[in-house]
Amino acid sequence: MSNFNLNNPHGVTLDELHAFVDHQLASERRNVVLEYLGENPDAAAVVADWSSQNAALAALYDPIASEPLPPRLDPYMLAGRELPSRIPWRSLAASILLLVAGGVSGWVGHGLQLPAGGNTSNTSQLLQSAFLAHEMFTPETAHAVEVGVSSVNHLEDWISNRMSRSLPLPLSAGGGFDLIGGRLLPTGKGVAAQLMFEDADGRRITIYLTPQTDGFDTKLLHAARDETTALYWSSTTITCVIVGDIPRDELETIANGNIKSWWKGIKNLV
Repeated sequence: MSNFNLNNPHGVTLDELHAFVDHQLASERRNVVLEYLGENPDAAAVVADWSSQNAALAALYDPIASEPLPPRLDPYMLAGRELPSRIPWRSLAASILLLVAGGVSGWVGHGLQLPAGGNTSNTSQLLQSAFLAHEMFTPETAHAVEVGVSSVNHLEDWISNRMSRSLPLPLSAGGGFDLIGGRLLPTGKGVAAQLMFEDADGRRITIYLTPQTDGFDTKLLHAARDETTALYWSSTTITCVIVGDIPRDELETIANGNIKSWWKGIKNLV
């Protein structure tokens, strides 16, 4: 059992955390859970791990779930068969387990569209974490970032040291979005950094960075979950996910402008 404090003034329960991860939580409680996670980094780390596990299950079973049902399993054909006098309970139990696994994988992967190619499991875990961090912190006012842009040199040194990479930070993402600060976040494989940008209308986009030692180079790829869009690159040394609740074409303009130039500069830095 993961160790984190559930004695909280928000009344958040373990069942609600699971429902949040599985996109089954009632809308009126979603912001309450996000506030609780923002105040409890241990709980937030556990929830991020659950999301990664869900993404791995979805990547493993979703291709099977989309296949047509084999004729031998047609329920109408099976209904016309005479049941044997002795039921092979072990085989039946195994079949039920596979059925449940397939059903759950489709449930937990709800709303996430993944690109073709690459390591699907690693990609889906990366995207789930980036989406979760974006959803958790962009609604915040007082605690949207841990280190503000007024201390950008400290933020840059902090992120660079913890990620063992020299990472000069962009003060602007382009499109009117300026850096307001960032934070470090735990992941199942180490540490990640989130940078947050805001425009004059109060809209926010985030950049989620993770160090990489065994990755591969990709061109700019697209993913979506519900109304949120993500664009990301991967190289042999670092991954970069840009997340926003803005139109995809607007996010692509940003990604292919200032952020692309910045990405080219940092992806070969070790």
